[in-house]
Amino acid sequence: MTSIPAVPFVSEKKKIQAPTRAEILACQFTSWYPEFRSVTIRSIIIPLEDAFIRFILSDGIKLPSGTNVSSCAKFHLEEDCSWSSDDNEDDDDDNYCFPELNAKIEEAIRQLGGAVMPKLNWSAPKDGTWINEGSMKCQTPGDVYILLKSSDFCSHDLLYAFSNCEKQDQADSVPYHLILRKWCNLHVSMEFRCFVTQRKLAAVSQREHTQYYPYLKNEKDSILDLIVNFYLRCIRPKFLLQKFVFDCYVDKNQKVFLIDFNVWGQSTDSLLFDWEELNDYCFSENHCTIFRLVENEGEVRHNPLASYRAPIDAIDLASDSLGANSFEEFISFCSKNPK
Repeated sequence: MTSIPAVPFVSEKKKIQAPTRAEILACQFTSWYPEFRSVTIRSIIIPLEDAFIRFILSDGIKLPSGTNVSSCAKFHLEEDCSWSSDDNEDDDDDNYCFPELNAKIEEAIRQLGGAVMPKLNWSAPKDGTWINEGSMKCQTPGDVYILLKSSDFCSHDLLYAFSNCEKQDQADSVPYHLILRKWCNLHVSMEFRCFVTQRKLAAVSQREHTQYYPYLKNEKDSILDLIVNFYLRCIRPKFLLQKFVFDCYVDKNQKVFLIDFNVWGQSTDSLLFDWEELNDYCFSENHCTIFRLVENEGEVRHNPLASYRAPIDAIDLASDSLGANSFEEFISFCSKNPK
């Protein structure tokens, strides 16, 4: 992988360097997966046609013909697998059908053990899990489609992937891909976000900062050692950006796996740090990696996904006392514990 120089740009307000287009492209899944497939979750990449992109961005939720879902959303769908806010059935643009893509997804699910986690070039539809029993687990093409359709994160990938980057000349369009990752029931307490600047591992944060896990304090030193060694051995020699963020997972056998790469900057959640603090590290003489955990119940942070636990219509319904019973019935379908 060739080195991509960072072009300096300083925001007047935050004084944080905005990512370049090249840096954003380096962090998309298809750019890094070939180099890191041996240390990350097994995945299959499927190119997407323009028609499917139009389907994802279309209003409402209307699944293509020939697809079904295995989640609680099936109770809301008609026999023709449609659920849409648009009742105009005469609109030909709403009649989507992707038999070839269905077949590719079904084959990928089979190869990956029967269940997958979907994402697009950069983002996974974590904000859409309210419609899939609170889980990213997909067992059919319909499961994949309904998660993508319900996700603002994935829509952002398609519409605004470069909106926060440094101003540049008009660039070529980006080919979009569906990534299906082997379903893994990862324990969220063992996911960590790592911040690299000037090719040094500057900081590590507990990824799930909305919960307190007492046992992590006793394992803090050993976890940091594992992550530092993983960075030096597996990440630094191959991923050549000067500054970036990566997520990793430490399993019960003390093996570290790469989950994803993200750009250095405010579009990436800094979790237990803030970006001004991390930016200051760029100019410090400190060579020690700072590791932060939620040390007690009082340090638990607000869940940034809390506002995505139900659609806005459901929020409106909940605020209407006359609709309380209907809201409870709706939530009974969509708030099951994640698998």
